[in-house]
Amino acid sequence: MKKMLPGRVELDELIGFSQPNDLAAHLLRAKLARRFGVFGHTPIWGGVRLHEFYPPLSTVIIQKLGITGAVLFYFLLTSIVWSIGKGPITATLFLVSYFHLIPMLYMGRYTEFLGYTLVASAVFAKDGLISGILLGLAGLSHPVALLFGLAALALRLDVILFLVAFIICGWWYVPFVLKRRKLSFLKEKRPDKVFGVYLISYDSMVNMAFFLFSPSWMNIFGVLLWLSPVSLKEHFKPILGIRYIYRRLRTYAIPLRKPFFISDLVRELPNLKNINDSPIAIIQQRELLSIGNWVWACACYLLDKNIIVYNGLPATEIPINSLHIPPNVREISLEELKKGR
Repeated sequence: MKKMLPGRVELDELIGFSQPNDLAAHLLRAKLARRFGVFGHTPIWGGVRLHEFYPPLSTVIIQKLGITGAVLFYFLLTSIVWSIGKGPITATLFLVSYFHLIPMLYMGRYTEFLGYTLVASAVFAKDGLISGILLGLAGLSHPVALLFGLAALALRLDVILFLVAFIICGWWYVPFVLKRRKLSFLKEKRPDKVFGVYLISYDSMVNMAFFLFSPSWMNIFGVLLWLSPVSLKEHFKPILGIRYIYRRLRTYAIPLRKPFFISDLVRELPNLKNINDSPIAIIQQRELLSIGNWVWACACYLLDKNIIVYNGLPATEIPINSLHIPPNVREISLEELKKGR
């Protein structure tokens, strides 16, 4: 990979597979934190602090290892944790299970799954102090992982465990909760969210619980169930046929497609390299000044040119009427960036 100046994240970093995904957001967060400090003020939205939007553990890891290194570290750590906890066969089945592999690679939900791995290690650990430390670290990776960990460890009724976990991550969550009204994504209404959590996260948590608490011989069902020729959309109506199974396998193979790096972004959006103004706002969809995957990816690229994407802070998608772009900030659409392909 092409090295950048000292103290900078590498330019040609992994940001998705076939196209940008949430890995671009994680990389952008690390780039912003490296430049302005993990708890520093960024010149976006009037100086919002980075730690108000995301716990810092995964950001620090990506700062040190880059996205590619962080993803490899995750798979190594997960393999070790599950192999020690339930054996290498279960570890392999978990790694290739649909609701692990697809969200982790195809959607790029790195920070959430790093938290789940730390929760699994907390469950496997027998000592309350060690479990508490690991649960606290899970909370510093992702809030949903913390909630899942609290539920998974609730029956232990170990005061030391939860006290230690609170000490480890409470310093971040207390101000987070106190300032929650300032965080727009907690109010965001989307059809794929229930009680503020994405449906894919519920799928992943159920998958995690199945592998954690079911007998090892049953874990094979965690891999095969999604492949079963039954359509949930058809009210459990059986759908038999090789074509259906083929479509499932094809979906399963999506993460194995060509990795997408920042260098690929310029080929997809050739006019991106001609931008010299700062800051700018990038419009991904007509009704949204989106902070979606492509905008995050553009913000990663432009930050190395000292150009700030005004609406490029990793958070969630913001409607135009909720984000007031100053008149001196140039707005540009992805369609304009694609011209000349």
